[in-house]
Amino acid sequence: MFAVRDAAQYYYPLLQYTRAEWRAGRVPLWNPYQDLGVPLAAGGTAAAFYPPSLVVVLAPSFEVGYGLYVVGHVVLALLAAWVLARYWGASATGAAVAAVAYAFSGSVLFQYANVVYLVGAAWLPLALWAGERLGEGRWRAGLGLAVALALMILGGDPQAAYHAVLWIGARLLAFPEGAGRQAGTSCGADSAAVAPPLGFASSTGSAAGSAGAQPWPWGVRLVGFGAALGLAAALAAVQILPSAEFALRSQRAQGPLGTLWELPGAWRRGLMRAWADAFLARGIRPGSHRQHMYQYSLGPWRLAELVWPNCGGRAFPQHRRGFEALPAEGPWWVPSLYMGLLPLVLALSAMRFFRGEPRLRWLSWMTILFAAGSLGAYGCGWMWNELRAAAGGDPHHPWPVGPPFGGVYWAMTVVLPGYAALRYPAKLFAVATLGLAMLAAAGWDHALGAGRLALRRWLLGLAGLSALAAAAAGLAKPAWNRALAGLAESPLFGPFDAQGAFCDLVAGLGHTAAVSAVAFGLLAAGGGSRRQRWVPAMLAVLVAIDVGVANRWMVATAPAGLWHKPSTLAEVIQRDAQRRGRTGPFRVFRRPAWTPDAWKKAFSAGRLAEIAAWNRSTLQPMHHLGAPLALAQVPDAMNLADYRMLLSASRLEAGQRRAALLPRQEVLDAIGAAYLVLAENEVPNDGQRVPLPGGAGACEDVSLWYSADALERAWIVHRLVVRTPLGEATPQAMLARTREVLKEIGQPGALRNVAVVEAQPAEGVPGALPAGDALPQPPEGPAHKAAPAERCRIVRYEPSRVEIDAQLERPGLVVLADQFYPGWTLEVATGGSPPRRWPILRTDRVMRGAWLPAGQHRLVYRYRPAAFLAGAAVSGLAWVAVAVAAGWGRVKLRGLRRGNPAEPAAVEQAPQGMSSG
Repeated sequence: MFAVRDAAQYYYPLLQYTRAEWRAGRVPLWNPYQDLGVPLAAGGTAAAFYPPSLVVVLAPSFEVGYGLYVVGHVVLALLAAWVLARYWGASATGAAVAAVAYAFSGSVLFQYANVVYLVGAAWLPLALWAGERLGEGRWRAGLGLAVALALMILGGDPQAAYHAVLWIGARLLAFPEGAGRQAGTSCGADSAAVAPPLGFASSTGSAAGSAGAQPWPWGVRLVGFGAALGLAAALAAVQILPSAEFALRSQRAQGPLGTLWELPGAWRRGLMRAWADAFLARGIRPGSHRQHMYQYSLGPWRLAELVWPNCGGRAFPQHRRGFEALPAEGPWWVPSLYMGLLPLVLALSAMRFFRGEPRLRWLSWMTILFAAGSLGAYGCGWMWNELRAAAGGDPHHPWPVGPPFGGVYWAMTVVLPGYAALRYPAKLFAVATLGLAMLAAAGWDHALGAGRLALRRWLLGLAGLSALAAAAAGLAKPAWNRALAGLAESPLFGPFDAQGAFCDLVAGLGHTAAVSAVAFGLLAAGGGSRRQRWVPAMLAVLVAIDVGVANRWMVATAPAGLWHKPSTLAEVIQRDAQRRGRTGPFRVFRRPAWTPDAWKKAFSAGRLAEIAAWNRSTLQPMHHLGAPLALAQVPDAMNLADYRMLLSASRLEAGQRRAALLPRQEVLDAIGAAYLVLAENEVPNDGQRVPLPGGAGACEDVSLWYSADALERAWIVHRLVVRTPLGEATPQAMLARTREVLKEIGQPGALRNVAVVEAQPAEGVPGALPAGDALPQPPEGPAHKAAPAERCRIVRYEPSRVEIDAQLERPGLVVLADQFYPGWTLEVATGGSPPRRWPILRTDRVMRGAWLPAGQHRLVYRYRPAAFLAGAAVSGLAWVAVAVAAGWGRVKLRGLRRGNPAEPAAVEQAPQGMSSG
């Protein structure tokens, strides 16, 4: 089973939980085990409504389904890239080389560790293919484009769909004269006699366009493109509408030009100053979304990996990444960019920027722009501040602009609507890799024909340069060891291995020299007419071997049995809770990620398996879903802003000016965090230590604490502090209201006696008070206590349904310590009366409350989100319409063919070299 990064600790438990929900007959809409509850389907990463995820749901075991899901998308990327290259006029072998270079490049292959981005990379070539066909006037291509974009979104990668839209839209605007493949291009033969240097289409017409559909005028093409985008939005509405609702309430719902409010004191310095700081990329606070937005930027020096694989050192399972010696090196998104030497050389030789075929120029410019965008934080501001630091300036205080200023990615976040809500610039290099692969396909036939001599010279030069560089590296080895002697150890993989990093560097140089020499030999030996036929195939096999040998190490696995073992910590918690008579559901607060100290002190060949086992045993997110236990804090792609603000504000108050390790104890008690999971040497302010199995292993460097004061998930209070709802949920207003709540519940014993409710004071509570009466105001004097006869208990707890029995001696508020969120409805049955709809009150900023009269009540909460229901209806109608339109087009085509057998090619001619199917 895949053992690296999110493949092991995030997607495995998340998709397993989603599969369990479907197989239990429930639509996976809500996840009650994360924070105080989050909308599961709205996050996108669960891919709950992505049709290919049925493989995971229907497979005989989760491991089989998960493996097929990941490997299937790599195969889809391979086939989709082949289709796109063939459509653009590449020979069969040239298209195969392009497909291998794309699907097995580091930028695409390593996304098995983050499968939603592998989904986007797999559908991207088909989206571009459909966009090109749409430009030729083929209306059915608009359906294909809409489907491809919708599947990217449903699969969890809306950013890939955004990139496809940018590519296609700019293509239609940049070349309004038309699209199409060049007439007469020989796509199907691996012949060196092809005269056009690149085999790409002319923008003025095509054989397919002239014989079949006529290219649309420029304005009509744009209208068709807009219609395809609208249809894509309708197809994916079941994901888009809930995700938009979630995003607007998350920490990513920020102002223009990035997260202005996260600048320290932005609202005090004034809005104009905040805008200036955001525009100039200054004042980016660590941990903010603006900082995450530029995280995983691609250092320019890493482009060397395109030529010499792994020359910067391998990142795992041993710490030997020499690039980390560079002061400006940041965290890596993919450990290697290598896509094969021969495809890279062919792509560079095929690039044209000012002359040549329009489509070829377009490919070259888009490849360069997306590659530049992947640099992210390494913009013009970074270069300026590096020069300033070299001249004696302070490198820790960039001035007058921040490092991202002036870069392509910075411009995208400033100019493109909504793009600032996305993150991780290195993802753009997957698009650049596709451009390079298509350029390689474009130059294949020319390189084997008229350009053979030039290609041989390039390969001979690279072989000689790489061999000389390897020899020079051997001579410089003592200096290498001295330069890397002080490199810090890795928290996961131990001390830095300078000898291993040196071996990776020399191996990368030697690898390129060997591949260049073999390719040179094949080209030199293929001079005769008989030999000429097998040279393209042998070179294609060489590319496959080249990429396979260089990138195979990135696919790291561990025994699947590690994921079958139950969590040691979960078992201890459940036994201890049973011993104490603690009934569920309760929550566990786990301190955000840390690692055992022993890992950074010594190397282990089985470290990846150790990481997987330790994460699962200690409930590292998302492994709590397998217990299942509710985890009170789960760092995720999106978290609800009000809950995140509650935890952050209580940490600041607990730490008195600097963030503390844990939130205030009152907050932990209020959310029902009965157990705390901390590092071995950490001690909470309150709690009893729970013994864990001794020795190193499953619970190494972990301590477990029990809080007897933690409330049950539901309780009753009679004193309310009423506040009007926030008109605009700005961070400033949220922080002020959160501090008000913390002040109220921070008094001794206040949690069981008082609640802060946000409602209109003049607005009555139907069924609880006479019409027109206000909610009760805080009484004078000491807080009232609940009567002994009163009780409140949860009798049924499911992801989308909660039932509570409550007995009240006098009117009071039944508090449920679950997330207040749109879509939840409440019905209350009092005594033997039929259930009635009841209002849900925002309680203590993040929870749900119901004001009830005295009596015996059954409260039933159900999650029926209107955004999901509306999106499901729109998507269902849209998919039916697409199926009908596609079927009608096929029926009409067959009717025309039966009526005139001589016209099939004129009605619907398939691209040369591709089957009509």
